[in-house]
Amino acid sequence: AAVFIPFAVAAKAEIASFDDISSGSGYVTLNTYNGFSWSNFYATDQSIYGANNPYGRGATSGSMYVFGSGNKTSTIERTGGGLFDVKSASFSSVFDEGLKLKVTGWLDGVAVHSQTIVLSTKQNMLAQLNFFGINKLTFTTTNSGRPLGRQFTMDDIDYEPNSSVPEPSTYVMVLIGLGCCIALF
Repeated sequence: AAVFIPFAVAAKAEIASFDDISSGSGYVTLNTYNGFSWSNFYATDQSIYGANNPYGRGATSGSMYVFGSGNKTSTIERTGGGLFDVKSASFSSVFDEGLKLKVTGWLDGVAVHSQTIVLSTKQNMLAQLNFFGINKLTFTTTNSGRPLGRQFTMDDIDYEPNSSVPEPSTYVMVLIGLGCCIALF
């Protein structure tokens, strides 16, 4: 008798470190990146500002990172639609110690995940989000009376495309299982 050992191929998790973006001598508006549409995000290089400048503390790997506009909701969606998962990301506040960042995961216009993170100006923090099966991610800040005070940085976002359609290997496993059941009878 032959033994079949089926296996599934998982979607590949990725880390968006933004280090492949060039910001020149300032910042660039981030519109599309790594298969996602970005709204109210800007990419910049830590080396432009220096590590002691409020904008210079955003990078956790390499020198590039993104910052959110602060006075508007910042949004990430997959280009062309589709679901995705977000496991974690590193955040900091640009100007205001204790800035509150609300991260919300949406599925078809309904908030299905939400987490409020208190940010520091002194260091980045890795936030474990674990938002699965979403098609939109929003970032909103509060706790500041000035628009620039509401800016936040983000780097090393750990995400994974998520498909509601099973991988082909899933169908193979089902067929093998059905074949084994039929052969036993």
